[in-house]
Amino acid sequence: MAVLSVTCQAMYYGNLYFFKQPYHTSVLSGQMWVIELLGGNPRRIKDQLGMQKVFKMFIRKLTSMTNASDTWHVALEEQVAIFLYIIVTNLSNRKVAECFQ
Repeated sequence: MAVLSVTCQAMYYGNLYFFKQPYHTSVLSGQMWVIELLGGNPRRIKDQLGMQKVFKMFIRKLTSMTNASDTWHVALEEQVAIFLYIIVTNLSNRKVAECFQ
């Protein structure tokens, strides 16, 4: 009985820590979501990011006034969208990570 219990615990531990299943598996990446917002209904981007037509102008001003730029994996537009989305929605890091993958 003890051997069975230890075996079951080892299998549970192995499945939990060694055979991980990917968590963020949406086909829509964060950058794709931002592109969809920019090309979609202006009210939708206003609801999600708090601004609509001025988003691209804001990005241009940000790059001209600071040294803000794309990082290795995240475009500047997505970085700003993440920031604005957090500010507007007041969601937790897990909820924002689910949206932006």
